[in-house]
Amino acid sequence: RCLKDGCVTDNSAFRWLSDGFESRCSNFECWFMLRKVMLILAVRIPAHNRDSRELRLFMVGFLFVALHHIFSPFDNREFELMDRLEASGLTAFSVTCFAILSANIDG
Repeated sequence: RCLKDGCVTDNSAFRWLSDGFESRCSNFECWFMLRKVMLILAVRIPAHNRDSRELRLFMVGFLFVALHHIFSPFDNREFELMDRLEASGLTAFSVTCFAILSANIDG
């Protein structure tokens, strides 16, 4: 907290945006919004064939799985439950995209 001219300027009105994150990853909500935009773009950008759209989805999923494993942004309450849930969901998404890509390549 810092006092300036008698009023507190600690941005407490916006602290809820980083609640639940490690202090070093307090801006990770922006990365979640970027992930949503990238997923929407990956689906909406016209594709030459179906495989290119699925490849874009896989690449976005893989990128965010890697980012999540590098940073583990959620705090460590409840035995890192939030980190494990997010990692499981991202991994399931990426594996599903990869399985669809593999099925389309094979036949």
